[in-house]
Amino acid sequence: MKIKTSTILASTLLALVMLIVVLELVAKGFVQPAYSLQKSFDHQTISTTSITHPVYLTATLLLERLPNGDLTELVPPLPQWQFRYMSILPENDAWRMWLNNQYHSPGQRVAVEQYLESEDGIIWSNRTDTNLIDSIPDYHVLYGIRSVIKSGDIYQGWESTYYNVVDGMWVRRIRYITSTNGLDWQVVTPEIIASAGAFTVNRDENIYEMWAPPYGDSGYTGSQSLRYRISAFPDGDWGDWETGGSLVLVDGDEVIRETRVRKLTDGTYEMFYRPVMSSTQVNLAVSIDGFNFTTTITNLVDLASILPDFSLYRDMFVLDVNGEDWFYFTYIDIENQGRIAVAKPTYLLEGLTAVNDSPTTLGQVTQLTSTVTSGSNISYTWDLGDGTIMTGSTVAHIYPAVGVYTAVITAVNSISSQTVATIVHITPEQMYLPLVTSPLLPTLPLFIGPSVPARTVIDQGGIFYRGEVEFPASLPSGGTFYLSSSPMELQEIAVDDELLLQIDSTTIYTHRFSAAGIPPVWEVLEIPPVVLTRLTGQTVTVIYKDVYGVLIHASDIWLVWEP
Repeated sequence: MKIKTSTILASTLLALVMLIVVLELVAKGFVQPAYSLQKSFDHQTISTTSITHPVYLTATLLLERLPNGDLTELVPPLPQWQFRYMSILPENDAWRMWLNNQYHSPGQRVAVEQYLESEDGIIWSNRTDTNLIDSIPDYHVLYGIRSVIKSGDIYQGWESTYYNVVDGMWVRRIRYITSTNGLDWQVVTPEIIASAGAFTVNRDENIYEMWAPPYGDSGYTGSQSLRYRISAFPDGDWGDWETGGSLVLVDGDEVIRETRVRKLTDGTYEMFYRPVMSSTQVNLAVSIDGFNFTTTITNLVDLASILPDFSLYRDMFVLDVNGEDWFYFTYIDIENQGRIAVAKPTYLLEGLTAVNDSPTTLGQVTQLTSTVTSGSNISYTWDLGDGTIMTGSTVAHIYPAVGVYTAVITAVNSISSQTVATIVHITPEQMYLPLVTSPLLPTLPLFIGPSVPARTVIDQGGIFYRGEVEFPASLPSGGTFYLSSSPMELQEIAVDDELLLQIDSTTIYTHRFSAAGIPPVWEVLEIPPVVLTRLTGQTVTVIYKDVYGVLIHASDIWLVWEP
């Protein structure tokens, strides 16, 4: 491969300029040994601001593990350098970060793209400069990798640059780069679109989606409103990305610059954005097409609230960590120091419900379960009604005695709480008595009616089961007949609230298992001989009826005989 002499000279001059800049910084006392940073970390804060919307109550500055094993706050290697843009990629239960450092002084603009690794998203190691600083011939500012996607063994990156093509003419571009290790990058397409520094790229199967504001060849062209573009190629040429772009709207208004967009598994889009350029607040909006968004949460996070020394917002990145959103931020503090922090979300708690699997026989385990329709960072506390306190969304408990217990669960997070109750029924231990099934009486035991799972009453006082059963033409004399939930042994039955046996709409037998405000009592019912006489040989209508509302349920019912 032939390399032009002019290119060699340009690279040599660039290296000399960079060396002179660094030497000047050293002379001024700006340079510290690599990774020799401050050794303390006591910056975590809690907001005292009362906000009715979901809000991030704490922000934690990221830490860096030094070569000797010490932990220190993650800060740029030079005091006057500032973090700018970033991109984070989950990979193999770990995280990779590309973090942009910039230094600004009169007449000088320099920047370095750095690579870091983490196992927990908080402590980062192996900070290393990438080779991207040397990849722009007329280099001035490398604005950083904004999106990284892993495709097989290849990292695909989209990077923002800002440089002077002709003296006084500044250009912002997005370029497409690739790497096999995340450190050594190859510029595949130097210019794929003219854009401002903030943008997001997403891959949906074989289509690449980009949200980026326009930026002209010679500076601003007026509107910096966000545009949605698609391309079938990661390095899509100018026409692929430029044509077909749609103006991105949130609540009918244009969006200006800094945003992050991601696509969920259900095909919808979420956008995290600042309502105005000067705002320190971040809102959440959703969309089904990628460019018409509706705000669902305002003031989702207020950086000025959770970071008391906050001065200037730089960038954010949203990462799903085990189903929980983590929000990474770069910002400038009041001492003009670049910093990076992460905040965890707290969403409003709503829709708490509680159920249990009773009736439970005394001595057996009762399972109690709660669910919510929305919310995060929730703690659950159960008061089980017998003096026992347990924690967790689902608990298991053995109650000490037969009876009815009201179990109360309280769900709490830092911004909301809800409390609901569920009724637990503990029944006596099962009875086991000798039953006889005579070969001369093949119709006994006789199935009377089916079980009905517990559910909430919709129509109070209504019939929730009606069926018919043929009683045998002859029944044995002597002995005792019972209604049992088992055909092989005597076990209690219950209908919440009433069982009726009818012949031609005339009630022959009725039993109410509960009273007003009291759950049904489970019991083995003895059927009087006078009732059996009327039922013998008849088509009997079996009815389960609600009386008092709240819940309905029933057990299996069998007619059994004990001689």
